Amino acid sequence: MKKATLLSLFTAAFFSSGCTPIYTKHEAKLIVYKTAKLSYADAGFIHSNSEDDLKIEILIVGQPAFTLELGRKICLDGACLKKSKWIRENLSPHYPQELLQNVFLGKPIFGGERMIKKSQGFEQKLYKKDAFDISYRVTAKAIRFKDKITKILIKTKEIKQ
Repeated sequence: MKKATLLSLFTAAFFSSGCTPIYTKHEAKLIVYKTAKLSYADAGFIHSNSEDDLKIEILIVGQPAFTLELGRKICLDGACLKKSKWIRENLSPHYPQELLQNVFLGKPIFGGERMIKKSQGFEQKLYKKDAFDISYRVTAKAIRFKDKITKILIKTKEIKQ
């Protein structure tokens, strides 16, 4: 009986570990994440890998207070939903499903629409009546995404070490 229990524990551990992304890049940042449902602002980490899987952790007194995982699904503190459903329910039904990944990685949003290149990054201003009024700026040291209509603010800033 012990062998069967040990084997089933090993099998469960093996298969569940395959679903957890391995992060290869870890950056300390000051992070602001404000939406209608959530509001966090403090130091944290952005963990990423080459597949654009992300894990955003905001720490309060050194402990994770907010963990957002972006991959095939979006998971907030362990509760996961399909990307499209999570974006629709927590941000805006008018946003593309890759928006959060692109913002946290400093990539263009909405396919690079209305992008103006700057010396240290780029800027995008996007407007759709009654849907969004977005100002998005990426520089070498900071990212700022603000939507005046949905009142969403996402900012990251490099922490000097």
